[in-house]
Amino acid sequence: MNRHRPLPAPTLQHRRLPLSLAVSAALLLAACASGPQQQAQQAQALPPAMNKLLGAQEAAGLSRAEGLRRIAARSGLSVEELQQQPSRLDPIAQDLLARFERDTQALITSAQASSQPEAMALALPLLDTPGRFYAWTQFADMAQAPFSTSHITAVTAATPGAQGQQRGSLEHEVPFSGPELKAANATATDLAARYAMSDPSLGRGQQVARVITAAAQCPQLLVDGRPQPMQVRAPAVRGVASNAAAQTGDKRQTIGADFELLTCEATLPPAAQVVGVGGQRLALRPPQAQVNRVVVVGDTGCRVQGPHAFGSGKPGAPLQDCSDESDWPWRRIARAAASFNPDLIIHNGDIHYREGLPKGTEPGQPQPNEARVAAYMDTITYGWKSWEADFFRPAGALLGAAPWAITRGNHELCDRAGAGWYRFLDYRRFPSQEPKYSPDYDPAICSNATDPLLVRLGDLQLILMDVGGLADAPGRGRNQGWTNGDHLRTARQLTAVAHDSNTRSAAVSWLVTHKPLFAFYSGGPKVTSSTWQFQKALQPGVESFGAGNGELPANLQMVHSGHIHGWMMISHPAQTGLPTQYLIGNSGQALEGFHFGARGDKPYQAAAPEAQANDIAAQDRRWPWHDAPWAFQLPNGAMAQPDAFSSSPVVDAGSKNAHSEEFGFVVFDRIAGTSNWTARMFDPQRQLLRTCTTEGKRTRCEAPAK
Repeated sequence: MNRHRPLPAPTLQHRRLPLSLAVSAALLLAACASGPQQQAQQAQALPPAMNKLLGAQEAAGLSRAEGLRRIAARSGLSVEELQQQPSRLDPIAQDLLARFERDTQALITSAQASSQPEAMALALPLLDTPGRFYAWTQFADMAQAPFSTSHITAVTAATPGAQGQQRGSLEHEVPFSGPELKAANATATDLAARYAMSDPSLGRGQQVARVITAAAQCPQLLVDGRPQPMQVRAPAVRGVASNAAAQTGDKRQTIGADFELLTCEATLPPAAQVVGVGGQRLALRPPQAQVNRVVVVGDTGCRVQGPHAFGSGKPGAPLQDCSDESDWPWRRIARAAASFNPDLIIHNGDIHYREGLPKGTEPGQPQPNEARVAAYMDTITYGWKSWEADFFRPAGALLGAAPWAITRGNHELCDRAGAGWYRFLDYRRFPSQEPKYSPDYDPAICSNATDPLLVRLGDLQLILMDVGGLADAPGRGRNQGWTNGDHLRTARQLTAVAHDSNTRSAAVSWLVTHKPLFAFYSGGPKVTSSTWQFQKALQPGVESFGAGNGELPANLQMVHSGHIHGWMMISHPAQTGLPTQYLIGNSGQALEGFHFGARGDKPYQAAAPEAQANDIAAQDRRWPWHDAPWAFQLPNGAMAQPDAFSSSPVVDAGSKNAHSEEFGFVVFDRIAGTSNWTARMFDPQRQLLRTCTTEGKRTRCEAPAK
């Protein structure tokens, strides 16, 4: 059995103990009283505040080399970069250096103005060794229950006969009838099904500090010069039951996942100005402040998914080389994105990908996969080592660059990395029982449904929605707990959000989901929309198998999503009232080029006639929405047809080497004096790939001139 058990208390050298007043005085002297000659000897090219932080490390007994190593890890720079003159650094490194210096100085200034004797020790502490401490802020509502309160409580089926209405049962609902009964072949009885639903509970986003630490207890925050405690969100545990399917091929088996570090949290005061923890300033965004710059990333993890090697004829996916930054560039993307100093960071999900070793040798590879992943074999798990390797460590300086707004993807559902999601990143309070995998799916312990979180930021209403379990296409999905009625929960959630007073009073709203509302996928002989159940949530009519009757907010300007591994922008004519869909799923996970597969009459050809096009005529039938099933239906019964489209170019189109090369991230900048935005997509080297402009709900994109 894989029962989780508490970790033993760390040994003394692993504990973060409070500094004594004597050490505090030594740190204060190191920070403020060292002379110019001594500082020059210590710091070489370090800016003043970072020089004081280095002095604090040496006062605590570290060598200069070790102090630099720890500062480098916090700042997102290398030791070599710290030792160079700032003018010799590349633009990304210069921006990271300037931000870390500014943040460190803010903590020092806050501590100097404080009457608290321990304030300087909290501002300039002994830094933890890399890998033992991560800190960030995100939007969350810690007063809300973790799982959705919107449930399907019964199904009523309209059947012929004298009885009229006959009560149905959840266990007889369509998807539980076996994989051979597809929704595409639903009977008249299925289509007449009526669902009884309870209502969702909307969360209200506040800024929350989160810390993952190897210490035995949670650290103290420094909030405007005053200490504030943090609380344990999730204890360190071993042996949390996780799905063995990606390792062994048997989803009825469980294997243990270890979470060796403590997770801590604290809701921050709305009026807080300068907050730090462990020597790191935490990014804040006052609710009344206008957001002017937003970084968006998605699908960042490194795919290692078994149990069998790709090409073996058994379940498995192509191995992504997590040790090669040209193959998996998430660290470089995060570093470049952090240099833009955003006000907000959006991650649209699919964070964890290292699920199981694909055993065997892939076609064309000289080595078996076991040899290719040997250097990081211990990170292929659902536990902490994988979460650290896939997200936290490579996120680097981006983790503390701005508050995060995060929604989970299908890879963070309960049959995959759900235990880590709830422990580290979920935007509600931690469940009362340790979330774990159950072969039979127990939503009371780990649920695949959470209710939306609303975050008001000046004139912008941000809406985080959990749609990772919705089906891309008709038929039962692989995710636990999925039903053909789940679009009704999504519909209820969207309608509640649309009628919320904060949503209605905002100038614009943005919806953040993992799975897109509008998208096209082309991995086979035809294009599909991959949005079947999400779009059903908005189909008008009586709540039923075929229609959710949900509402979008009237001021919804954009939908930010991922799931499909690439870039796409879809904009509709103004008279439709539909928002722009930005699909940003190209921030690390192996890319899926928008081209057809080997089968069919267009092998490896690009699935769109142009990578960028504006003002597309309705009668131009070359575009994928004329062929893709389940395209969005307007209330008048007509199918919505985009009039502007953007995707990444297909390299080597027409050959079996057809692929996309555009890894990257997107920076949204407000157009001054408006609620309109420019969106610039950059590659991992911070080179501009394209620029889009969203005015109202319509968007137009252009590639940069060559």
